[in-house]
Amino acid sequence: MLRWFIASTRNWRNMSWGQGTSNNDIGWGQGSVNDDDIGWGEIYADSWSGDTNIIGLASDAAAYFTAASIVDATEQAAVIQLVKDLKGTGSTTNNTDVWSDLLTLYPISPTSLAAAAFNLIDPSSYEITWYNSPTHGDDGIESDGSTSYGDSGYQADNSVDNDVGLTVAFEYPPGGGTPLGARDTTGDDFYLMMRGASNTRRFYAGENTEFVTGGSDLSTAVFTGIRRAADDKELYKNGASVGTNTNTDSNGLPALNLFVLASNQDGSPAQYMPSGINTNFLAAHTALSDNQIDDLYDAITTYNANVVSGGR
Repeated sequence: MLRWFIASTRNWRNMSWGQGTSNNDIGWGQGSVNDDDIGWGEIYADSWSGDTNIIGLASDAAAYFTAASIVDATEQAAVIQLVKDLKGTGSTTNNTDVWSDLLTLYPISPTSLAAAAFNLIDPSSYEITWYNSPTHGDDGIESDGSTSYGDSGYQADNSVDNDVGLTVAFEYPPGGGTPLGARDTTGDDFYLMMRGASNTRRFYAGENTEFVTGGSDLSTAVFTGIRRAADDKELYKNGASVGTNTNTDSNGLPALNLFVLASNQDGSPAQYMPSGINTNFLAAHTALSDNQIDDLYDAITTYNANVVSGGR
């Protein structure tokens, strides 16, 4: 296994890579690094094939591993591939840069409920605070249907925002439920949420009556909702468009934190996800392009297939 091939100097700027036909099996440690000394830690992955920005990639993944105390090699490899795919250097359909347009990203680590709280984009911000211990397992997280949920700490702009979106991978909640969202009903009637209702999924971004709906089946799927303009909302299922709303919506977004496994209704949890209904990936982002949405779906699918043995 290739770890590092270092020229006859200890200076960082003169570090070089060994010759080879590929850069598979390059290990990365988490020790301290400065211009003179390199600290070595545990290996974070055994396969970095074809990456052209390995130092930046390792830094993003390592920060998340450290914050969330993730030590399982299978999960580490899945996260590294996820970062590559989101940055457009992996194996998605279009290889677009999705990473730069993500605001929060929760891969819902199978390690623990505490690990599932961390935001991969920046583990030092928007860590989810869990209330009443949602159920956690390899497949994701579940509410008890009445008391357990999370507060992401992330709050969307409360002005009219035409560059916003949410992505959630979740099972259909019989009777309705909100895996990610907030709603201000005190007069402004500002909504930003993804939810299941009436055998479909709905995306809200603004006025509560101007949602976009689609995905008329009960299967687990990845749903992305986008608001690009006051008269342009669109809902995607597994990377493909399933619904639009072209009515003009002049309402803005709620000045409330997005809740997980429930909606934040004026500061209190409501519309809980039912007990036994799984959610395993959450993100807030800008109004992604069609190609970015397709690639985000690819990245999530690959991650979920590999984050635990046998997939989830």
